[in-house]
Amino acid sequence: MLDIDISKFENSVIKNLDKKNITKIVEFLAQHHCDYIEELFEDYLDIFTFDYNDFVNRFNVLNKKYNNNLIEEIREDMNILEEFYY
Repeated sequence: MLDIDISKFENSVIKNLDKKNITKIVEFLAQHHCDYIEELFEDYLDIFTFDYNDFVNRFNVLNKKYNNNLIEEIREDMNILEEFYY
């Protein structure tokens, strides 16, 4: 079970979380061998508010930009996730 302090997030982020959507995104990340999903919840919870299809599209664009190595690049520098919002 994740122990996340949601008080650091805006109410709008919390209200926009959807369990089914989060599950789909987590499964997608797991399929891509992302081993820092808990850290994403702690620091970038708002990326889980993206609609699953939109998340996948943004991921694929960034993955291409980072030579199909996005998961490793994010592991080295989570600030890359800011590019999800462009």
